[in-house]
Parts: sequence; structure tokens; C-alpha cells
Amino acid sequence: MRKTHRRTARVLLALALSLAAAAPAAAQSKRPAGKAGPAQPAAPPKLSVAVESVLDRRTTRDFPRSALTLAFKLEGADAAAVQSARASVAKATDDTGASLLQKESEKMQGVERWEEAREGSPPTPKVELASPSRKSKSLAVEGVLETYLPSRDPAGTIRIEKVAGRKDKPLSVPALAARGIRLRVLSKAGLEKEKKQAAEKKSAQAAKKKKKTGIEGGMEQMAEGMGNVLASALESLFLSAGDNDLILKVDDPGKKVFSFDLVASDGAPIRSYGTMELEGFRIIRMFEPVPQGAALQVRLKTPKSFAQFPFTLADVKLP
Repeated sequence: MRKTHRRTARVLLALALSLAAAAPAAAQSKRPAGKAGPAQPAAPPKLSVAVESVLDRRTTRDFPRSALTLAFKLEGADAAAVQSARASVAKATDDTGASLLQKESEKMQGVERWEEAREGSPPTPKVELASPSRKSKSLAVEGVLETYLPSRDPAGTIRIEKVAGRKDKPLSVPALAARGIRLRVLSKAGLEKEKKQAAEKKSAQAAKKKKKTGIEGGMEQMAEGMGNVLASALESLFLSAGDNDLILKVDDPGKKVFSFDLVASDGAPIRSYGTMELEGFRIIRMFEPVPQGAALQVRLKTPKSFAQFPFTLADVKLP
């Protein structure tokens, strides 16, 4: 009888253990369809950096001033997919050991800007350095390359159809709203209205201005200063906007928008001559009026489309 009880107990224990092992599998099989686990991060693009050209302007004259410009070329399997690139340098020395980093007062505005791909070739980002010693024959440089590859994340490009006919109307774009981005297309009259509202706000603040001290007075002066900046920006914007330009009011708290561009109804790019950004407004400069069927493409910086690469280049020969 005791042997029978022990045998029964062993059978019950084995049954309990088998049921416990099966429970996780059963729970997994009952998981609602469509709820996948966390998305895996995208593999970094296959890219490398090399020197395309070196422009060495060693001179003792004030103009043009002495400087060294490096242009980089992108190589690797994903180089052709790079639409925009920008380089910055953290360390640069010539073979005498002298630092070639420029002082802030020496830097030319716009040198370290985003460069665009041209005619099917990857961008060639540039950096400007201080001029090396006349005795030096080479330099070493360390920096960071930023790249934008929109084809790696199609969901990061939001298309707004027939944008020319949607001026001064609320734009309902769920894909942008989900990211906290609000966008409005303005006509010249709409921009004038924005300018008028800013001027009225500025006047109202001036009318309420009182002599105050301490934190309250400081906050009031700060608010007044911001109002003056906005009013001045809108005045500048209104004067610079052309009749053919597309004017956008952009509310992008997280700085997720990388760029705006226009395409025809068949997807072909529409040529512009640049975009100007000023205090929450963007102007797409146009040679001709925006076609009625044109779409606005909003390109976003996403983990898949945006990547940074540290690089080190040693023994870069000087001309």
C-alpha cells in the first residue's frame, strides 16, 4: 500500500512539473496577434570617410585670409544612399604638433553646413581649419560625420498632397501630430496677419509695462524682449519672402524635422534655390510658382535615417 501511495505521488509530481513547463508556452500562444516585441535598432550604415581634396591657403595677407579647407568623400556600400552630410572636427594637428582648430571668431559662417548629394554622387562635406606651419607636410584630424539617409526609413518622409491649395488652412497630418509637430502653410496675406498679431502683442506688452523690480520685473523684460525678437523676425521674413516662395509656420518642439522639399504629382523633385529658417518659419525659395499638384515632403530625423560616425584620419598630405 505504501509503495502504491509513493508511486501515485511521483506521478502527480511529474504531472505538475509538466504543466508548469507548458504554462509559458500556452501564455505565449494566447498573446494577441500583431503585438510584436520591441523593435530592434537598425544596423548602422556601411560608410567610411576619406579626404577628397585639400585647399591650403597659406598667406600672410589679410584677404583672403590664411586657412585650410578639407573636403571629405563618403565611401562604402551605403554611400550612394546618403542624401545629406555634415562634418565637424574635434581635433586637428599638423606634423609639428600645432593645433589647427580655428577660434570661434575666425570661423566663417556656413562652412560646416549640410552638403547635399548631387547628380547621383554622395555629398562632399567640408570643414575649415587654421592654416598649418609652412614647414608642415601633413596633418591628422579627428571628428564626427553626420549623415541623413531617408531611404532607410520610408516612414520618416511625410507627404502632404496639393500643398499650394492649402494655404491659411489648418493642416491635419496625423503622422506629424503623433510626433508633436504642427505645420501651417501661409500666404503672403497670412504672413501679414501673423506680423500684425505680433505687432499688437508687442504694443499690448508695452502698454502694460510698469516699473517693477526683482523676479517679476526680470520676467516681464524677458517676455518683452522675446516679443520684440518675434516682431523683428516676422518683419524680416515678410520683406524677404517672394511671391513664388512657399511659406511654412513650423511648431517642432523636439527638432524632429530635418528638411522640407517639394515634389511633382509623379514624385519628381521640384527645383528650388534653398530654404531659409527664421524663428519658427521656413521659406522654400522658388524660381516659379508652386504647381497646383505639387506635394510637400516633410523629412524627419529618425533613428534609422540619421546616423553619426566618429572618424580619424592620420597622415593627410598637405599640398
